[in-house]
Amino acid sequence: MSFRGVKYSFLALLAVVLAVSSCSIRTLLPEGSYVLTQNKVVTDDEVPRTERVTSSEIGKYIKQKPAMDIFNIRAWLYLKANPESHNLWHNLMRTVGTPPTILDTLLTRRSADNIEAYVASRGFFGATEEYAVDLNPSKRTAKVTYKTTQREPYRIERIGSSIEDNYIAMLLRHDSLSTLRKGDILDINALAEERKRITQRLRSDGYFDFSENSIEFLVDTTLGHHKAAVEMIIKQQAGENGQMENNSIYRVGTINVLPDYDASQAATNPEYLTSLDTLRYEGLNIVYGGRKPNIRPSVLRKLIGIQSGAMYNDTRVATTYDNLMRVDYIHSANILFTPAKAMHTVTFVGDHWSD
Repeated sequence: MSFRGVKYSFLALLAVVLAVSSCSIRTLLPEGSYVLTQNKVVTDDEVPRTERVTSSEIGKYIKQKPAMDIFNIRAWLYLKANPESHNLWHNLMRTVGTPPTILDTLLTRRSADNIEAYVASRGFFGATEEYAVDLNPSKRTAKVTYKTTQREPYRIERIGSSIEDNYIAMLLRHDSLSTLRKGDILDINALAEERKRITQRLRSDGYFDFSENSIEFLVDTTLGHHKAAVEMIIKQQAGENGQMENNSIYRVGTINVLPDYDASQAATNPEYLTSLDTLRYEGLNIVYGGRKPNIRPSVLRKLIGIQSGAMYNDTRVATTYDNLMRVDYIHSANILFTPAKAMHTVTFVGDHWSD
């Protein structure tokens, strides 16, 4: 047989397979069910492109996605496999095949609600989300179209702050709410990013246990004309007596380094840690057992950017971890901190004992 004959035979066989799969999948589906083949997202073209919520963003909140399956061939293979049989042939069909996405209108409704909530969180509080389901009874397929109407957004008119912790107030006195500007759309995600930024700033200035939960935003949308006032509040912490007090500031105390730590020994041998020796080198207590560590103390000192006596600094901790993990000899690393009881009141936030 010539190459042309083989080519035409292959095409004819492929056409038969496609016809069989597209016809047979209908008989394999549960009664009244439809295979989801497409999600279409229609964005609001009346909103400027720079402010429009994109289809890719909206797509993240759609709960049902069509299966990657051309002509339903893989779905046909999957459905043809006997779920009660686990022989080579049926296992192969389940592996090569893929389960079709059966339309669930409850999930479609939830997807629309999620999209509407997300668009509202971007500052478009009057946004609405509609959806339409296009069913093809002959093919037993379904297409869903989601349409977003954003409407006019709320914009920031005033920005202020109320910092209850007076030391944090001093630290941030030259720090503006840099990610927020008057005239910006009131985007809840932008507020979350600002909370994250302020938290990272403070955790790099000695506030080891400061969390994003200590920062709140009060938003007033009653100004009219789709304008809002935003106020950032940084709270104090509850002290031992229940009274509110300034947040705790931490310095680094002793630094213990275990370059050859044996986790299984530590878990099973109560005397493991006390049996180890300690080598002191430029502010590091290098703890090892039996023999000198395989990594030189001078190398460890260069890798570890944390200094005893310095203010706690989240950024330096992250840099130290990255430095350690770049060394081939080190397969894993953990940096653990144990807070010590405060011995005195901090009256100035510096970076060394001499401050």
